[in-house]
Amino acid sequence: MKFRRVSRGWLLVVVLGVVFSSVMTPQVASASEIGENSWAQPWVDAYNRIGGAAAIGYPENAVHRWNSGCIQDFGGGKYIDAALMSPGCQTHRVYSVINTRWWYVARVGSNQVGYPQNESYRWGAGWNQDFDGGWWGPTFLMRGDRVGQTYSVHHGMRGYYISIGGPGSYLGYPKSDEYHWNSFVRQDFEGGSLTWRSDQGVRPLQLMTPREQAAVGWVIAEKNSPDPTWSDQFGRPWSGYCEGFVEVAFGTRGRAWSSDEHYAFRLARGQIHTDTNPPAGVFVFYSGHVGLSIGNGQVISTQGFNGQRLPVWQHSVTGLKNAYLGWARFDGAWPR
Repeated sequence: MKFRRVSRGWLLVVVLGVVFSSVMTPQVASASEIGENSWAQPWVDAYNRIGGAAAIGYPENAVHRWNSGCIQDFGGGKYIDAALMSPGCQTHRVYSVINTRWWYVARVGSNQVGYPQNESYRWGAGWNQDFDGGWWGPTFLMRGDRVGQTYSVHHGMRGYYISIGGPGSYLGYPKSDEYHWNSFVRQDFEGGSLTWRSDQGVRPLQLMTPREQAAVGWVIAEKNSPDPTWSDQFGRPWSGYCEGFVEVAFGTRGRAWSSDEHYAFRLARGQIHTDTNPPAGVFVFYSGHVGLSIGNGQVISTQGFNGQRLPVWQHSVTGLKNAYLGWARFDGAWPR
């Protein structure tokens, strides 16, 4: 299967030749064939698999070695800047690199991230591709639709990111590469940041709004109060008033009839995250119950039912018999 590109300059001459009745013979610009310098069929298969000329255009050079693998560059299709790549020059494994190609070539290259292990694929609201064989080990190259730029996720950041659901988690897509921040390595995402330090591992960066900080401070103070069983706001025991407890933490009351109504409201607004790593200052929902996260996997909530008088207490995110439903950040709105 051979493709040749006609020079745009000569195409212009041909058009003008028709207009002025001149006799001009168009010339073919030198170009390479798909898979040239290699066993062509796997390269042709990869080219067709990604959508052919309409997707990635035509080859701009022959297949050539780049560190541990082989690459052939393409241009002119809807992805504008693309390449076909074979790890280790194994001709039976050829993958396209489309949305991340410029970033890969210009900023990282095969030394750091190695070669693609699959085709680019949609993952949530963006594109992802898996790479391996470079200094960084298994690496994601990711381009979020809302972000519009490509960034890498690797090492411990990648492992933690996968564990909480990747772009389906509250973090979404990366907005930066890793960078040094204070005494940490930090990476920013659409919904928050991760930090790493050798003595702490990977942790979510706790950046709370002033209202979230006030809410966390209040629930901790209530737990440590002289009588953590009693609500001065309602003039009754806290037991059975879990929804009232988290509402008072944010300076209001009576905005939802129950924790279940509150949960349904957040769910309908697309705010519920189901990973078990809620940041500090967010609502943590269970079947028939709600509490407030104070970070580091800990929640403060009421316990017991109406008619009981049990103290407000601290527990782990998954430390209740109630089924865990997820968490949501307060956005200023309530069901009522």
